Parts: sequence; structure tokens; C-alpha cells
Amino acid sequence: MFKITQFIHRDYLIENIQLTLGKNKQKSAENVISSLLDLSEHSKIVSDSVVLKIGSSDIIQENKNVVILTPFQNSGSNIIDFLQTVGSLYECGYNPQIKELYPSVTLPVSRETRMISPFIKWRHDRDFFVATYDKTAQSKERVRQVFVMYTFSAYDYLRGHVVDGFLKFSVSIQKYSGNFEITADESLIVSGRIRMMDDSEPRENPVTGCSKANVQGPHLSSKDVYKELSLRGYNYKDKFRAIRKYEIELPRAYVRWDNNWVTFIDSMLQMKILESNTRFLYVPTYIAKLTIDPQSHFRIIAQIPKKENEPIEIPVYSDRTNGVVSCGSITISGTLFKSINNRKNMRMPILEKYKFIPNIVALDIHSSVRVNVQIILENALIYKVKVVEVINEFTQEDAVPLTPIIEAVIGDEPLVQAQVKILSNTALEVDESIEVEDKKLTGERDCNIVILSNIAGRTDELEKAFNVLKEGGYVIAREAPDCVVSSNLFHGATIVTVHRTQTQTILLLQKQTKCEEPLFIKVSSAENFTWLSTVQETFNRSSHQNIVLYSENEPLNGILGLVNCIRREPKGKFVKCVSITDRLKKFDPSELQEQLKKNMAINIYKNGQWGTYRHLLLEGLEPLKCEHAFVNVTTRGDLSSLRDFVTASGKIGTDVFTHDRLEQECGQGFEFSGIDQKGRRVMGMATHGALATLVLSDPLLNIEIPESWSLEEAATVPVVYGTAIYSMALRGRLRRNETVLIHPGTGEMGQAAIRIALHYGCRIYTTVGTIEEREFLKKAFPQLKDHQIGNSRDESFEYMILRETQGRGVDIVFNALVEDKLLASVRCLAQGGRFLEIGKFGMANNDYLNTMLFRKEASFHGIMLDQIFNENPNIKIEMVNHLKEGIMEGAISPLERNVFGYDEVDQAFRCMDSGKHMGKVLVQVRKPDVGFEKLCKEFPCIPRYICDPEKTYVILGGLGGFGLELADWLVLRGAKKLVLASRKGISTGYQNMRTRIWTSYGTIVKISTADISSKAGCKQLIEESQELGPVDAIFNLAMVLADAFLEDQTAEMFAACLAPKALATEYLDEITRELCPNLRQFVAFSSMLSGRGNAAQTNYGMANSVMERICERRRNEGYPALAIQWGAVGNVGLVAEMQGEKDKLDILGTFQQPISNCLQVLDTLLKQTDSAIVSSLQDAKSVSFHATLTELGMDSITGVEIKQTLERDFDIFLTPNDFRTMTLAKLKERQEEKVDQNRQNEQRGMTFLGLEDLIEDVELDADCCKPYIPLKSDQLQNPSTAKVLLFPGIQGIAKIYQRFVKRLRADIIGMQYMYDCKEQTIAEMAQSLLPYVEDHLTKDKPFNILTYSFGTVIALEVVSLLESQGYTGTILCIDGAPLLMKEMMKNVNRENDQVVETAIISHLLTFRVPADVVSNNQAAIFKCATWKERLQKGADVLKQHTGHGDTLDEQFTTGIYARVKALKGYSPSYGKLRSTVKLLKPTQEMVKDLPEDYDLSEWFENPVEIQTFDGSHMTILEDEKLIDFINVYLNGDDVEHR
Repeated sequence: MFKITQFIHRDYLIENIQLTLGKNKQKSAENVISSLLDLSEHSKIVSDSVVLKIGSSDIIQENKNVVILTPFQNSGSNIIDFLQTVGSLYECGYNPQIKELYPSVTLPVSRETRMISPFIKWRHDRDFFVATYDKTAQSKERVRQVFVMYTFSAYDYLRGHVVDGFLKFSVSIQKYSGNFEITADESLIVSGRIRMMDDSEPRENPVTGCSKANVQGPHLSSKDVYKELSLRGYNYKDKFRAIRKYEIELPRAYVRWDNNWVTFIDSMLQMKILESNTRFLYVPTYIAKLTIDPQSHFRIIAQIPKKENEPIEIPVYSDRTNGVVSCGSITISGTLFKSINNRKNMRMPILEKYKFIPNIVALDIHSSVRVNVQIILENALIYKVKVVEVINEFTQEDAVPLTPIIEAVIGDEPLVQAQVKILSNTALEVDESIEVEDKKLTGERDCNIVILSNIAGRTDELEKAFNVLKEGGYVIAREAPDCVVSSNLFHGATIVTVHRTQTQTILLLQKQTKCEEPLFIKVSSAENFTWLSTVQETFNRSSHQNIVLYSENEPLNGILGLVNCIRREPKGKFVKCVSITDRLKKFDPSELQEQLKKNMAINIYKNGQWGTYRHLLLEGLEPLKCEHAFVNVTTRGDLSSLRDFVTASGKIGTDVFTHDRLEQECGQGFEFSGIDQKGRRVMGMATHGALATLVLSDPLLNIEIPESWSLEEAATVPVVYGTAIYSMALRGRLRRNETVLIHPGTGEMGQAAIRIALHYGCRIYTTVGTIEEREFLKKAFPQLKDHQIGNSRDESFEYMILRETQGRGVDIVFNALVEDKLLASVRCLAQGGRFLEIGKFGMANNDYLNTMLFRKEASFHGIMLDQIFNENPNIKIEMVNHLKEGIMEGAISPLERNVFGYDEVDQAFRCMDSGKHMGKVLVQVRKPDVGFEKLCKEFPCIPRYICDPEKTYVILGGLGGFGLELADWLVLRGAKKLVLASRKGISTGYQNMRTRIWTSYGTIVKISTADISSKAGCKQLIEESQELGPVDAIFNLAMVLADAFLEDQTAEMFAACLAPKALATEYLDEITRELCPNLRQFVAFSSMLSGRGNAAQTNYGMANSVMERICERRRNEGYPALAIQWGAVGNVGLVAEMQGEKDKLDILGTFQQPISNCLQVLDTLLKQTDSAIVSSLQDAKSVSFHATLTELGMDSITGVEIKQTLERDFDIFLTPNDFRTMTLAKLKERQEEKVDQNRQNEQRGMTFLGLEDLIEDVELDADCCKPYIPLKSDQLQNPSTAKVLLFPGIQGIAKIYQRFVKRLRADIIGMQYMYDCKEQTIAEMAQSLLPYVEDHLTKDKPFNILTYSFGTVIALEVVSLLESQGYTGTILCIDGAPLLMKEMMKNVNRENDQVVETAIISHLLTFRVPADVVSNNQAAIFKCATWKERLQKGADVLKQHTGHGDTLDEQFTTGIYARVKALKGYSPSYGKLRSTVKLLKPTQEMVKDLPEDYDLSEWFENPVEIQTFDGSHMTILEDEKLIDFINVYLNGDDVEHR
């Protein structure tokens, strides 16, 4: 450092020199400056110096490693240039004394002195890397703890790579060696060595295996790249989706650089994964070398041309010859990847059949309930269903309650939630989710379904049920099985359905209502959609006009899907459907009155009966009897030889043995014994699939079984002895009298190796894990003594070997141990020894091997017997000859075995998993030693779709997302001839890549661009397909979307949508009947919206419905046909494209069904006999709660995340043993225990701050805007009855108390709080109501005011104003008082507005959408900046998840918010009131430890009368005694009057 003590301004020098030399002597002045600033000693300037260059002198050598600053030559302003130079000196590490630039300042300065800070501005056009220093991270142990949490801005980007969580890493680096370890939760995550690069090392690594030239060829876009990775199980988001383009041929990728090393290097590894043709999920487990030179990297970035508003994209190259991935100065080499289990989909798909069910029909009880519930939901369009079942003396003794069945049915319906209750005076054994109460039905209200027994003729009971129903509610009646159904027996009811079961008759009843005359509009799928404009005009003219859309004599009409979608739109609930498919019946409204009176949304006349199309559960497929079958796992990781076990259990993937995807489909079974086509008894090996009834083996590896052996004994020989001979004799070159160590000895491989070694006369050492195993070995091999048998559970065997061999070691180690025991075995080798590794698990994990193995001139041999199939035939022959020789000489004999039947395969694998078996585990496919003609010909098995390689498979829409995956599935199932129909043909690199992969498998792929919207085009497609071979299956996946609400649809949009679905399917139906007589499959991919509807997709719903009717007709006429209504499909297709990088969308309340799961259920669906099938994922209710977390797909990574989440969020702590066996059911029990222990600290993942006890559901209409409304009571507008003013709860709407008021004998006026919410305080609200209250009062007559909950607070303020004007009277307070409201609002008062606003909107949403939807969106609502934004977000959630035009009413919601805010900090503005007060309290107190009178005595002069009634704050209005008390007070009624 040096100190600058004086500055010489160049212009000052020039100016003074010019004064001496005269004007226009600028050049002379420069010369003088050069003389003054003598740089003759420039050669003495050392490296790393800073030189101030003044003037134009060039004598400073530029090759010096110096920084040259040139003041006064940049901006044109000398002052600015000068100060910038001073700033540069600071950047260079110097400390110029800038105080020398201005006169000294005497402190303190005067007040008039201007501040300098306003003149200092930051330049934001440059980015700087700033080092951060964490003092807490320093440690004497040289271990630094790094906390990674996604709420930290520095780690926010990690959200795009892993699930949410909290991680704490410990990083330790040795100072001198550079060895490092990173651990988490005391588990090693990664280790290695780190060092600085030497100057001699190249900064940029040349790419030798690929060209850097611009090669035109197929490439994948960023969307294609991450679609492919998503299909393999990688769910990258945000910054981890950095690959912008991937060129397949080179391969080369262009990766986005956004100043993040982690995401960039991860993208380089992604590129490596893309090179492999697989659908396994791989994670990197080893990197030999990673070099990074940041300076070179930034130089490369600087050379890349930058485009405005576009990210920097850097080319990354992968060299397939040496496995190096490089980008300039970043190089990754020697990378190893390991396949892991994909996370198992926790939700099981719900499979249903969609079929016509007559309204009067015989059904089983479960199907009857399912049909009736679906009819109710279809007509009511509700998402919360309240169900009450009455079980009393009229109920059959052996009758099962219907409520549990209804709860299960509703669980299968998207979005719908059930509130179920049974009223019974006897104890019932039902699920705990069902509430059982001993009370009367009349105490209920707002029910949607009431279930009664034997009510035929009991009109009073039916009337009671209708009174407790919501408008549009239904009664399910359970009558005797021989009940004669007549409308006279059910007076006032409309009979909707009649279902006869074996034990009872179930009727669906609805209260008779007067229906307005509807408008009838005929709909046709075959015309030019002229009806569309008529429907649109009717919609625009009136939103409440009942419309009946009908079709007649058109069996293939898509009206059903059309109407289902219309009814999901804002004005659609007034639309109904009548479809007459029978040709003999005409549409005549006068003849249909009886059916139309039922007011049903859907009315189908078919086969002479009225009915509806309903979703019934699909029965499970019965096992088929087949001659040939094979063993396979349906899911990797679910539970033969060791190879079969480790692949079936998921410990390693089948990719360890073969990279051929065709062979990976059936990987179980490597050896066999059986009878060949010539009747000979043989044993041998196969590449895969030997665990089957029919085996394709390698003839060179077949050996005839000795006469003295059974098939069972022979099955123990091929693999174990083949491995022992291949490794010891052929690879290890075993010689006589050598010493051999065999790990472990009791296993199948160990026993075989011991026999071979004994045959060679070798001295043997071995290991066992238990005393039982030791005794077994000594009995099986008497030559072995205790001193030759060590322990395989630790490394103590090493000392045994050194002791027994006097420190020499053994000649051969035959090893299957791993980790530390493997290294100990290496140390047991003698000079020139051979190490034979047969442990595939260790090799797959790339276990560490010490190089001291080679100091002993030893050799290491990895034994992979399955690779012998690719070996030279001479190797196979040599091995087989050794085997035959060993058999003849008695060296090879059958092993101990554990035998399981063909129907006990899972037990066989579990036996293998236990590790307690000794010897082989066999599966006996057929009974041994019987004649060929007596062999079992058929086996029970699960059907599996298999393609005929000689036939052709046609996919319309085959180049779309689902189409490509279906094609891939067919290829893996054996298809060798594919025809993919697409309007555009191959247009993306991804399509090109997939078709080339199938071609490499030997499949012929033909792309057809025939116009399938025309009959000629469909015929052309079939003829092109038949050129390859007979057509075996046709799949129609083609589609065109033209979404819009009905009023915005056009005829052209309908035509475009129906063309590839309805028209193409109809043409193919006609053509294939003639040209494809042996067609096996005719499959149309439909959508579940056809059966359940979705707003803004009316044309799509109609198109799918037409396809379903075509398939139904084909099936009825004996032709193959199947329409599959898919729910939302994940990973590929339109939903996945709409989703992009966002969180997964739910469509129609269903979760996205992963494409892998869709293909998995195809095996089941393609074997069905119904014409229409539904496959969708609903919610977590479809998960098995008794499956362990491991069975649900938990791996080591997710295990850490789950464990941390349980501990952090739920205070649930588990031991490792508990964690491995934990199920969802056990977790639920643990959580319930926590809740019982401390309900005050219950989890608040979704909190409403207690508002759920104040705010009820309400349907808004025009009356809600009025300041008051008359309510229908028992004595409406009778002059002799008392007039009562009702003050409602916090909603401010009086009509929600209509059911309560209906039983009061008084003239009830419901006051309503002003809808426009201008009043901000309780007092202001009371003042605004006062004029309307006075309209109904006279001073000569005492008033009667009835209040409930929050209404009490406003009412008391109103009473104080009335008393000031001379009024007086009585107030009846139903569970309301200022103190009670204050206590109930405690949670609200302690939170800020942001939390309160979120709680209000969230609670209101729960009345329309499921709670989990609200919970998932609550954080997003909370993050909004203002109340209006939160309100809009809530409206968006409602619209997205209901499919309706429902929205949150802004005035109503804002009004509630205003009243909630008004309660915060409220204190009454009045003194003592003169009026009389009666407090009517519930037995179940909402707030504990309050005064008996809620402190009302503080505000009244008269004593407070207190009465208590059954119920809670929410249910007290249902109590009959409360009604009686109020009537007695108002009118002096006799309690028994009613």
C-alpha cells in the first residue's frame, strides 16, 4: 500500500505551462508534463502494480502484469474522470486520502451545511459477486454446518429439484489432503477430494467424440427434454429446467446460464441421462472428476453474442467415446448412475363402467345406493351433502345401514364431501366418521338426503322428512321387498327410481313441486348444428328459463355429453336432457308429462324404459385359465435365484443385467429344469423369463438331467454351479491344493463353491452368520472344522485367515460381502491371489476397492454369469463341459432347497427376503416326474395384453403425447408393425427420436397423414395399415379442442371438435366391419367429462358421447368396442402442456393419473365386456391406509424428508424400526393421540380463527339486498299475533333462519345489515338500521326483539337508540352478548388483517369446494397484497374447482369482513338499558369460564332471566324446547299446541 499525499491536476499543469510558453502551445505543454512525470524508470515497475498514466506517453510496456489507470481521457469532464480514477484506486485495494481534495473541516459544522449523501448514487447496471461470511460457521474441528432451507433466498432455487423440506449439512474438509465429507443426520451423503487446479492443467478440455460444427439434425426442445425426463420420474422446475435445446446426433445441448453453478452443472448431468434409452429413474452415485475454472468460464460467456431480453445459452458437449460431459472449462468425467425406484403412486385409480340403468330395475344394494346418489348429485349440482338416516322400530332388524355405503359412494365422486349422521336409540357398529345420535328427525335441518324405513302410507313421517330437507332434497325409502309401489302410498312425493334388491325395495322420492312449462329444443349431432343459435338466444334472453334439449330416433346422438357440460356452466342448471333412442317412440311433450314431472336433469328412453347412464364400480378381473403364463412384479420393489430376488424387491434394477427394454419387461427367472419338446429332461439357463410355464433357452447351456436326479433337484444346479465353475475354474484358474476363502458358506453360491473347491483338493475357509448355519455347514461338509469357519457379520474372519495361513493369505476369495467386509476380504489375499466378486449389489453400488490389492500383484474379477449369453460360444461349451464333468465325477450334487408351489410365488420371494433360508429357493411350476401328457395344461393368471408381431396396430393421434406412450407400450408388448395417424406427420425432434427407437427394436413404423375426418381418409388409413399386415387393434386418440362457454361457441367449433372423434369413429366402425373381420380391439379414448360434465367444453363432451354410443352399438351387435373415459392424464398430453412448470392441476376434481398408471390399467380395461369404462384418480381416500411407507414408494431421500416433516410439523418422533414399519393408519393414530393430549395446540395448517362457529352457508338472492324481509312463520301477518324483529348472525342475512322461524307463532320481520357495507363500526351499523326498525314499532306497544349470536351486539345498540326515543320492550338473546362475542373473537383480535382476511375467504370457500383444495390455496390467498386481490384469488379457486360460474359475492363477503373488523376492540356505547332481557343459552358452551349471564347484567337495570336448551352455539336453533319457550313467551301458547 502506498499513500497518495498530493494530487496534480493535468489541466492545471497545462494551463500554467501554457501561460509560460504562450497560447496554442498545447503540444509543448504535453512535453513539459512528460518531463515533469519522469517515467524513465518504467522498467523497474514490478508486477501487480497500479500505474497512473497521465499524458499520451506509450513508453510503459503493456506486457507488464500491472493495472494502468488513465485519468482525464474518458467522459470529457475532467472532474468526473478524476474522481472515477480515485474510485478505481479503491477497487485496486488502495486507500487514497480524499480529505486532501478539500479544505479541512472544523467540526461540528453549521446547520446550513449541505449533506453530501443526496449527491451519492449507486450504479445498478453492473452485477457484482459479493462474498458472504458466516461467523457461526467457523469451527475448530474444521467442520462447517450449512443450513439449507427453501425460505432462505440463497436456496430458493432448490425448490425446482426436490420436495419442500429442511436440510442441515455438515461439511468437513481436511486441510492438507483436501479430502472432504458431507453428512446429514449423521449419514454420509458424499465424499471425495477437492483441490485447486495447477497452472499446468488445461483450462478447456477438448471434446474428441463429437463435432462442434453446426449440424442440422433432429433436436429436442426444452419442453420435449423435460417431458422425457418427467416420464422417467424427474420433476424438475424453474431454474433446473435449463436445457433449452438438445441435439440428439452430436450430442450437444444449449444450457441457460443464470449465474447459478448448481443448476448449470445439474443440467450437464441431465444431458448425460438423456443419452440412455430407458425409462428407469437414475441418480448419479459417482463422479470420477469434476473440474471448474470460473475465470475461463466467464471468458467463454463474454464471447457469446447476447440477444436482448434473452438468456445466455452455452453449448454443452457429451463425448460418447469417453463419457466426458464438458462446457469449456467445466468438465465432468467418470460418472456412474444407479437406477432407483420411482415413487409409487399413492392413489389407486377408480375404475368404473358407464352404462344405462333403468329407473325401475333389480339391483344389489350397493349399486342401488350408488345410482341414487349419482342422480341426486346430478340434479342438485352440490358439493357438500348432508345425509341423515333414521334407524328405529320400523327398520328391519337385519338391514345394514345405508349411510356407510353412501359415504363410500360420495368418496368416489370428484369434489363432493359428505356429512353423515345416523339417528338411532340403539348402539350401532359403524365407522367413527359417522355420527350416531339419539334424537328426533325434526331436530335436523338443511339435509340433502334423508333415509327412512317403511314409510309407505305414513304420510306424517314423509312430511317430517320433507320439512328437514333443503330445497331439492331427496328421501330414500326402504320398503319391503314385495312392496306394491304406488304414488298413493307416498302422498306429496314424486317417485324417481324403484330398485328391487333381494331383501328390500329402495325408492328415491322427491317432494312434488310445480314445474314451469319448459322450452323444448331439438338437438342433432348429424346436422349442421342449427340448434346451437336457438339455445344461445334462449340463454341470453333469460337465465331462469327451463330448457329441455331433446333428441329422437338418433341412437348415436351426443346429447348426453353436451347437456352434462352445459349444466356445469353458470346458466346451465336450468337445462335438462331428454333422449329417445328407440326408433318406435316419438318425442311428444304431452305424452312425457309423467316423466318430466320428476324434474330429472337426464332422461334417457332406451329399450322401452326410462333411465340414466350411471357409473358403477368395475368388478375385478377374475384370474383366467391359461396354458402359458410367467411370473412378474406389477410394481418394482414389491416382492429363484438371487438375481430374481434383488430385481423383484427393487434393490437393484433389471438394467444391471440388461439394457434391452424388451427383456426388462419380464426379468424374473434365470434357470430352470423341465421337459423339452423331445420329451427329454433338461436343466439350463435363460437370459430372462425362466420363471414361467414355457421357457426359451440357449441350447448351448442345456444339460440333460442324470437319471438319479429329480427335476426338483436339478433346478438347484445350473446357476449356482455355473457361477462357481465360471468364476473359479474359468476366470480364477483354480489349481489343486490352493487355499480358498468363500463368503458366505451357507448360501446357494457358497455351497456350490465349497463342493467345487473340495473337488480340486483345496483347503477351504468360509464364513457364516449364525450358530445354526455353522452346524449346517459342518453336517453338510464334514471336511470343515470350526477353526476354518469364521463370522460373516463382522471383519473378524480376517484375523482367522492370517492366523491359519501364518500371515500368507489365501489364493482365491469367492466373495458376496460388501463394504468394510469386502475390503477385509481383499486384505486376506496372498501374493498373486485372485478376487472373485459375485455380489451384484456391491458392483451396482460401485463399492470402494483399495488399490493395495494390486500391490500384491493380485487380480480382481467381477463375475456376471448372465453376461455369458453374450460370450463366445466356446466359453459356453467349456463351462457346460466342466458342469457335465463335475456331475459325472460326483463333484456336483443337488443343494438344499426350499420349495414353493406356483401359487406361492410371493411367499418364495419373502422367504428370500428374510435371509433365514439355507440353500436354494425354488418355485415348482408343475408336479415333477409325471408324463408329458399328464402335465397341467392351464394355470390361473392375470390377463396381460400381448401383441401379435405379424399383425398391425393403428393409433389415430399416434404422434401426440398419449399416442407416443401408447405406441411405446404396444412395442414393449410385442408389436412389430405400427401405423401412427397424424395430420401433420412427424414435426418435432421428440417424435423423431421415439420412432427411431422403435425402429431400432425391429418395429416397422409407418406415419399416415390420411384425413380421418372423411370416410375416404379413414378407408385410406385402413388400407395403408393392411399393407403391413392384418389390423389387430385400432386406437382412436385423435382430438381437437375448441373450448368456450356455450354462448361463445360456433357451429364451426362444434364441427372441428366432432370431426376426429365422432366422425372418424363412425367411419372406422363402418369400414372395419368390412375390411377387418378379425379385428381384436376397437378402442376410443374418451373423457370423463362426457359422463360428469365440465364447463366450456360442450362440443368436446358431445364428441366423446358420440364415440361412446358408437362403441355401445358395436358391442351390442357383437363387434369389439371399448370407450375409455380418462380423467386428467399426467406427464403427457394437453393437461401436462397446460400445466407447464406449474404445480399439478386438478381437472374436474380429479388428480392427474400418471401416464405409467394409465398404461398399467390398460391390461384390465382391454379385457372388459362393457362398452364404456372410466379410469380416474380421485383423492387420498383411494390409498391403502395399511400399506407401509416403504410400500408406498418411500426411498432413502424421501424417508429423510418425511421423518423431518413428522418431527417438525406434527411433533411425531419415530425410531428407525418404527419408521420402517409405519403405515398411514398408524400415523393417523399417532396424530389423534397428539390431538387428544393437547387440543389447544392442534395443528393449524388451515385455520379459520374460530369463524367457522359464526359463519354459516347461505344462498344469495335479490332479497339479501333489502334492509329487512318478512319471514314465513306459523302465523304470518295475523293481527292478533305478536310482531318480532329478528336480528341475524354475522352473515347479516335473515332467510337462513327460515326453518327456525317457520315454527314460531309470530309475525317475524328479519332485519338485514346493510349490504353496501358503508358503516364501519357497530354503532354506525345500528344507526343505519334504526329507521327500518322504527317502521315496525309503536311507542304505545312494547317491542319484541329476537337476536342470535352477533345479532345481539347490534340489537343492543339499536335498543339503546330506541330507549332514548321513548321505546321499551323485551330482548330475547339466543346465545349472544358483547362479552361472548369478544371471547369468541379472541383469535381474530390477536391476528393482523392479512390473516383475518385469509381466514374469512378460506372459510367461505369450504362451503363450495373440498377442504383440501382450500388448504392448498390458503397460502396463495394469504400472499395477496390487498383485500380485493384476496377476494379475486378466492373467486378464481372457486371457479377452477367447481366447473361452475360460481364466485364469491364481493358485497356479501366484504360485509362479513366489515362486521368482523368492527368487533375488534368493540365496547358498548350505552349505559344501563331499561328493557327486559332473556338469555337463551345452549348446554354446550362455546367459551368456558364466562359468567352465567355473559355479563349482560352489567348493561341492564332489570335482572337477566337465563334459560338453557340442548345443543351448541350452532345447533341450539334446532331444539324444540327453545321453540316452545319462545312461543309460550310471545303468545302464552300451550306447549302441546303443535
